[in-house]
Amino acid sequence: MKIRSIKVNAILSMIKQVCAIIFPLITIPYVSRILEADNYGKINFSSSIISYFILIAGLGISSYAIREGARIRDEKTTFTKFSNEIFSINILATVFSYVLLVVVVSISIKLQQYKLLLFIQSFAIILNTLGADWINSVYEDYLYLSFRYILIQIISLIALFLFVHTPNDYVIYAIIYVFSSSGGNLFNCFYIKKYTDLRFTFDINWKLHMKPIMILFFNAIASTIYVSSDTTILGYLRTENEVGIYGLAAKIYLSVKQILNAIILVSIPRLSSYLGNNQNGNYQLLSTKILDSLFTIVIPCSLGLFLLSDEIVMLVGGSSYSSGGVALQYLSCALIFAVIAGFYCCAVIIPFRLEKVCIFASSISALVNIILNFVLIPTMGFNGAALTTLLSEAIACIIYYFASKPIAHIRLTKRIFISTVVGSGGIMLICTILKTFIHTNYIYVMYCVVISGFQYFILQLLFENYIIKHIMFVIFNKIKAVVR
Repeated sequence: MKIRSIKVNAILSMIKQVCAIIFPLITIPYVSRILEADNYGKINFSSSIISYFILIAGLGISSYAIREGARIRDEKTTFTKFSNEIFSINILATVFSYVLLVVVVSISIKLQQYKLLLFIQSFAIILNTLGADWINSVYEDYLYLSFRYILIQIISLIALFLFVHTPNDYVIYAIIYVFSSSGGNLFNCFYIKKYTDLRFTFDINWKLHMKPIMILFFNAIASTIYVSSDTTILGYLRTENEVGIYGLAAKIYLSVKQILNAIILVSIPRLSSYLGNNQNGNYQLLSTKILDSLFTIVIPCSLGLFLLSDEIVMLVGGSSYSSGGVALQYLSCALIFAVIAGFYCCAVIIPFRLEKVCIFASSISALVNIILNFVLIPTMGFNGAALTTLLSEAIACIIYYFASKPIAHIRLTKRIFISTVVGSGGIMLICTILKTFIHTNYIYVMYCVVISGFQYFILQLLFENYIIKHIMFVIFNKIKAVVR
């Protein structure tokens, strides 16, 4: 079966993730203004609760299945047996997750206030399981994933503008939100038949699968805790209004994080395949390119988000969210640590089957996150939640870096480091100068992005950043091919 090149997959996934930023840029300002901070906070709080049950239903299956499935994807009989066993484990975990959700909501007075929203958003649990999206990732079918995502988002966008017009429409928005995030899995139920015929089976090799799955599951638990616990604890300790303000800043942060993580995610199957076939040279070359690419992009993105935080929050959410600028500054710093940590985790730790390192890093980060949330949120509110996220991401990044260092000798290219630092200095200088002359938010943001982005690009070419030069080379070749 034909597998597309890593460059094509990266471009396709980047297109998908660019859309993952463009659509929120359209929907978040609209929804945050229409629903207002209180109802927007309700959606974010209930969503944070459901994320834990999605986690339970998913176990560590996706990461495990992608890693192991990529090694046997060319052996159809073996892969079919493997996929049926993994799918069956997923089904059983989903049933358990639903039972646990019913029990938790029944005994929690706080959650009973959100039971309608929780019921609606819980459909994401079963959709994620039935979709078995990990099969598409195993076969690196990012063309389908990108097309499906864009189609679902367009449908959701139309539905949003047709049916959400007042603050009382937050329940309708919850339905649209579930469809936009998990509705694509409905197509998957039919599409994945081209790769394998999924069937439920009780004939499962539990001994083979459960240990690595549970290790990845405990890692996912810890990761989800330090990603979602801030919203959950904020919802319990403070007001829905504060959850709404923090939720807006967090969505901006996560939107940028997703597009940067696209570079990592499309590479996991290929990296695992290289290691499985003892192609260590190819592994080393690809992982170094990924790190260089991430550094080239994440530093200017984080800096720009930090410098423009107040203006971005105002543009996206309006005046009722204006106090969220400081929280976004903390989260923009967290972005650097989160992306680099994601690289070492997904490109080194998981392909080398060192899931215990993931558990350790995520557990320490989660513990710190929970403790600091209870300490800082009562006094600092949502700013304390954002600061806690920054510290947790930094701790995870440090642990992953030192754990990866003796295993895979991946070093940032010196020229990349220099060009990125110099270009980022130019961004800071331009944004500072423009702020003294421009006082209209959207004009200031537009000028900063265009002018500083242009100077950054030019400096990368002058410093011969091979990542940027390669992108330009590919673009020019495509243009020449079209012209001919």
